[in-house]
Amino acid sequence: MAAAARSGRVVGVRDLPTYFRQSAGAGWALVGDAVHHKDPLAARGIADALLGAELLADYVLRGWDNDLDEALRGYPAELMRALQPAAFLNDQLAGLDLPAEQARGTWQALQMAERQIYPARPSARGRSRSLPGCAPYRHDGSWAVPLGLRRGDWSVTAV
Repeated sequence: MAAAARSGRVVGVRDLPTYFRQSAGAGWALVGDAVHHKDPLAARGIADALLGAELLADYVLRGWDNDLDEALRGYPAELMRALQPAAFLNDQLAGLDLPAEQARGTWQALQMAERQIYPARPSARGRSRSLPGCAPYRHDGSWAVPLGLRRGDWSVTAV
């Protein structure tokens, strides 16, 4: 490292917008970064994506044998209830302009908001379900996405 030299200017980003998109509609649904963007300061991306995937899987399983579009109507509101508090606090922290004591309190509030996301909703752990055209799906703490799964005008595809 002693002989290392910077080869260009250092570039950073600031004031990244926090926004949410509509997360489901007739025949489609979004999870992860496709649903919302926030400053990466708190490193919540993968946790939010996995939460969205778990919520979406619950709604898909509820409506699989009936009306998927109807079953998914509750997904956007539940996802927003889960993600918005932490996104709001992260946005406050990302400005990097809070006095030290307020920043400390906001970090603590963010940690508490994150802890409340998971206990507030029933877990899908241990449930299993066989869907036509794929192996049984079992949520046991690991994540799997059935590839090429189709039902009518719905498909589940890993991208």
